[in-house]
Amino acid sequence: MKVEDDATFIATRTRYREGIPRRTIAEEEADAAKLYTVLRETGGPELTGPAPALDPGTYYKPALGGN
Repeated sequence: MKVEDDATFIATRTRYREGIPRRTIAEEEADAAKLYTVLRETGGPELTGPAPALDPGTYYKPALGGN
């Protein structure tokens, strides 16, 4: 990072790290699905589009077993 001084570097790095998700993808997806439902109920398809629920492919789920 190109910053003016060490204090700015440390503050920027700290704030960046605070934004890193610490929960599982399943937890994030469950909350996103709840939020989508609220948005759908509040704003209808004009806000969310035609999908009645959060698309199952929104969150990437790596294959287990690795290959």
